[in-house]
Amino acid sequence: MGALWFQFDADKFMQAAVYLTGLCPAMTKMKLFKLLFFADKKHLCEYGRPIVGGRYVAMKDGPVHSEGYDIIKGGRHQVHQYLGIKGRNIEVLQRSGNLQALSDSDEEVLTEIARELGHLSAEKLSELSHNDPAWNSRPRNADMLYSDFLRSCDPAILEQIREDQQVRDLVNDVSLSEEPVRI
Repeated sequence: MGALWFQFDADKFMQAAVYLTGLCPAMTKMKLFKLLFFADKKHLCEYGRPIVGGRYVAMKDGPVHSEGYDIIKGGRHQVHQYLGIKGRNIEVLQRSGNLQALSDSDEEVLTEIARELGHLSAEKLSELSHNDPAWNSRPRNADMLYSDFLRSCDPAILEQIREDQQVRDLVNDVSLSEEPVRI
């Protein structure tokens, strides 16, 4: 597979960050980024797309969401309206009143990741991410590839993703002004 990228959605990032922080005890920046990595990967493997998209970087302590890191670090996208960030720690100040950017499947996977991994420390999550082929296949400080995320997906799911992509490609190739084709 070649380079595969998904567009970053800042609203979904903020909503996912608030959602996860509300579900998980002792949230830190590192813990949030590891949980988001596992959630994006799981959603990609199950539904053919990540939750927030954008770029992950293979940092020393594991995957870090690049655009999300910029938002958290720089206080952009009204982050301080929703999340209290004190040093490494994060807490929910206000629930994002509009969770409409998150789909039902987004919330489902975020909830599953919080239940399965949310009790773990940031250090343990970092250790788990170091066992992941997507992180292992890239040099430190390099962009991670979504094609590497897919390497650990169920082959049957990968075939479904391929079929879905073929349908999307077909739809994109059809002009709206053309006469409908009957099959």
